[in-house]
Amino acid sequence: MMTSETNYPNFNLSINPAGIAILTLLHHKTDSSTFQFEFLEEFVLLAFETLELPEVKGIVYKIEDPNPDFLEDYINYFELSKDREEFQNRINYLHQNFYALKNRPKPIVALINSSCKGTLLSWMLWADYRIAVVNDRATLGFQEIKYGIYPGFVAIFNAMHQLSAEFVVPFLTQGNSYSQNESLSIGLLNQVVDDEETALKEAQSWIEHHPAPTKNKAIGISGKESILSAISTYQKRANPLIPGNQIAIHLLRRALELNFKYYLQEEAQQDLEVLSKPETLNIVRTHYYGIRQASIASTEIDFELKRLGILGAGMMGSGIAYEAARSGVDVVLKDVTIEQANNGKNYSEKITSKLVQQHKISEISRDTLLSHIHPTEDVNDLNESDLIIEAVFEDRDLKATVTKESLLFISKNGFFASNTTSLPIADLAVSTEHPENFIGLHFFSPVDRMALVEVIVGKQTSDETLNKALKVVRQLGKVPIVVHDGPAFFTSRIFFNYLLEAITMVLEGIPAGKIEEVAKKSGFAVGPLAVLDEISLALMLHVYDQLPDLHNSQQRAYAYLKAMLSQERNGRKAGKGFYDYLPDGKKEIWNDETISTVSELPDQEISKRLLHVMALDSFRCLDEGILTKPIDGDIGSVLGVGYASQTGGVFGHIDLVGIQNFVDDCKRFEKFGEQWNVPDSLVKLAERNFTFYNGFESNSP
Repeated sequence: MMTSETNYPNFNLSINPAGIAILTLLHHKTDSSTFQFEFLEEFVLLAFETLELPEVKGIVYKIEDPNPDFLEDYINYFELSKDREEFQNRINYLHQNFYALKNRPKPIVALINSSCKGTLLSWMLWADYRIAVVNDRATLGFQEIKYGIYPGFVAIFNAMHQLSAEFVVPFLTQGNSYSQNESLSIGLLNQVVDDEETALKEAQSWIEHHPAPTKNKAIGISGKESILSAISTYQKRANPLIPGNQIAIHLLRRALELNFKYYLQEEAQQDLEVLSKPETLNIVRTHYYGIRQASIASTEIDFELKRLGILGAGMMGSGIAYEAARSGVDVVLKDVTIEQANNGKNYSEKITSKLVQQHKISEISRDTLLSHIHPTEDVNDLNESDLIIEAVFEDRDLKATVTKESLLFISKNGFFASNTTSLPIADLAVSTEHPENFIGLHFFSPVDRMALVEVIVGKQTSDETLNKALKVVRQLGKVPIVVHDGPAFFTSRIFFNYLLEAITMVLEGIPAGKIEEVAKKSGFAVGPLAVLDEISLALMLHVYDQLPDLHNSQQRAYAYLKAMLSQERNGRKAGKGFYDYLPDGKKEIWNDETISTVSELPDQEISKRLLHVMALDSFRCLDEGILTKPIDGDIGSVLGVGYASQTGGVFGHIDLVGIQNFVDDCKRFEKFGEQWNVPDSLVKLAERNFTFYNGFESNSP
């Protein structure tokens, strides 16, 4: 093997006796994230130089010991895009060279030896042929769409002409990761082999048998129809307010319509377009950097959850048990009877059996997971639990009873947590002699699909207990935010204001169907009245009953919900609520004939009221110390209560609107109820033209 020094610091080059050039992206460059343009520009130039060597028959490129936690440097990417001309020139230069590289006379093979995502996967799609070294934990995919950006560096065009037509659009737009076997089945990989030595031999053999580069696969009529149908399906469900979604749809269509040269010109223009939108930066800040930081922040504390006790085997307790068992933790799942406890374990059995049927886990993995869950009706079985989580019904007396009953069974270094949506931790901690070891862990339902956990610090909760709780949440693969004690904490509190505003508008005579329609157009996945039906009106009333007092707007909503209950309109399970649920599974909005319809409020005003009311109360939470930093509010709002994604969260929304405009709107809305009272502190910030963020950095009010 001949190794050659190059003038390209990101790469090593070696040429074997058979004339196969191996270009290796250096490991330290995949640890550093400031290199998208840099390494791609170097690659195309080095590839040209190498292919011109007469002894070289083809190229194999790979990454030296790839970093599985490779971090895209979107911060640098956005910074570069501020100089529009320079950014456009670099994109054009790269695309021109890539176009020339596509028309080179010799073949290129990519070798993938670990997980490969984002920019690195776009780069791998430049090859004629892709070989992976077997790795059961390796995944491939484009998660960019989750961050408001589409797969770049020509990934859309390359995937369109290389992957199976029926899979290409979901692959590019759903943000999912694919196993090596799945990647092989859709054409993302061409081969999977046992080790790198074998991979290099297979690459050499393929090059020798394919001395000319492969041409882009022609897409037949049926393939185009399949792709266009998938694009239309994606367009119907994608949030049109997210710039990356709209541009992705545009580029997917253009990849079918244009030849390679003209497509490159189209994508180069769109790259700058998506980065210039403030919504894109907000989404990246929250969904990429914010959530990542919350998920991986190190907690220097000598504690590991090995044995977990759960009180209550209902929907919530069963979901927590599943997530803990999936993480390898032994779980004692206690309920009043062994039958109820076993039903809780059955929840995990149903989930895992479905995953086995879908070939996502093996039967051995399922059996191992289920072996970690131990149903019981005997409180003594909780003995030596590192953590006990109480997950019973939202009732102070019931929670106090089960807490007192189980405290004796916590290990010496353990702690106790209440899974509560709204009851103050200080009140619940009265049940224990050691309130410093008591904390709130608010999981969201369904637990196996909801990533957020609200970690609620009581007045007497110790820092040690907080750090243990954060470590547990991350051990379970969840995203924690830290909030301080108070009625309904943060996510539930702002969510109740969202529901309150919808009820208030109904009582004003605004058609219920219009409220639901505008909510979805504003970026909410589900309308507020549909949410009320799902959780049940009785539960909403129960939550109101737990609050220390209700202001006038809440009292009006409370009275109206009670009136609906008297008509047996309790929500979806009752077959009627704000919707009527029909036998064929469909639903129709219910219009209360006792309320006179007013002339319809403009959509923009309804949208503002739904978005602003949650953002305003989020500011109050920050002002009162329930929240300590804006990013926790943004993460909690988008992950916990489905706040409109295009805003990046509640504080991102205020910045998008402009704080003075926001305050002016809220003051106009004060006539609708106490939920619109504007704190003096927010007015003063507006006078300073304050922003909660400066790009990716947060500002302290």
